[in-house]
Amino acid sequence: MMGKHTWVVWMWLGAAMVGWAQQPWQELVDLQGRRHRPWQDPKTKAVVLVFVNVDCPIANFYQPRLRQLAQRFEPRGVRFFQIHCDPAVTAQQAQEHAQQFHITMPVVMDSKQRIARALGAKITPEVFVLDRRGQVVYRGRIDDTYVDYGKKRPRPLHHDLADALEALLAGRPVPRPRTKPVGCFIIYQQP
Repeated sequence: MMGKHTWVVWMWLGAAMVGWAQQPWQELVDLQGRRHRPWQDPKTKAVVLVFVNVDCPIANFYQPRLRQLAQRFEPRGVRFFQIHCDPAVTAQQAQEHAQQFHITMPVVMDSKQRIARALGAKITPEVFVLDRRGQVVYRGRIDDTYVDYGKKRPRPLHHDLADALEALLAGRPVPRPRTKPVGCFIIYQQP
């Protein structure tokens, strides 16, 4: 027989699981039409969602670094996805962008801005690291090469995304779970 408190816990867990299952990033469809369900793979330890735009120079600057990070962390169970959330960007433009910048990770169109709204993305490039439970454990910049708009260092002092992933994979808390990204503002359309 279930006690009153046990029943409440099970109800809460059930509601949380339903809410989690309905998140727009549970199934991501890339430009080639492939469906990705990263959390269904038991090898997936984390998912990185990177919001980008074809004409954001700062997001484009980071493409080689994102490729390096994906090569470094994907063998360790981290899945990377680039998310285009500008409704004006077509799949063809996103495909040309991927070719121009040699993007190897899956590119996802979020033309209705469902993923961006659910996470509260504001900037391109802005990254979100989700752990195995689907919790956002890091949100912010890739690194601090860009101090502000028009202010760029020759080399970054902090490698925020890499540090967050290293901590997560080692089972430690992320040292700086939120940083301020610098880039182009995401303009939201009326729903």
